[in-house]
Amino acid sequence: MNRRHLLATVAGASALPLAGCLGSNDLDWKRLPNEDGAALTFFDNGERTATVSATERHFDPENGRFGLWLNIWHREGTHLDSFRYEILAPSTPNGPRVVVSLDRPEASPWPEMTFGRGAQAERTIIDVPEVGPVGRGSLGIELRLQADRMPEALPVRIRTQFSLSHENRLFKTSTGEGFLELELPRNPNAQS
Repeated sequence: MNRRHLLATVAGASALPLAGCLGSNDLDWKRLPNEDGAALTFFDNGERTATVSATERHFDPENGRFGLWLNIWHREGTHLDSFRYEILAPSTPNGPRVVVSLDRPEASPWPEMTFGRGAQAERTIIDVPEVGPVGRGSLGIELRLQADRMPEALPVRIRTQFSLSHENRLFKTSTGEGFLELELPRNPNAQS
């Protein structure tokens, strides 16, 4: 057997076990009921892999400020590598002016992130390109939304994007993308 044939045989045999481990795939998703907000559940070949949720935390009637909890859960054996939220509030034309601020991250130490306004004034972007060690478990962020006036309900639309790596599959990554939509209840003291 010549050396080239031997190398080709060894390379081919060693590549077979890695065939299912390499590459990237987009996760399928579906909306599931959530009493306090909105949730998207993502699946990899039918297996629940991640859930991204937006949950109303509390409402402060004195100043018209809402709490909003954004959370990414992912199954054991995966690692959250990056995520991005684009928050559109209000998500309807002619709605109130809304200021979104970051209250507190759940994990410590928190990775570097970008938090700011998008090209449109009503769009707020949270971008964490490298989550680091805190990506081993669920990751949550608490936001405050302050409206200058309060209509019957404040519609909020959140575009979510994230990537996961799989600990048991070498060089395998999965990406998820979708939209969460929810309405925050109106301020009982609001003037329409």
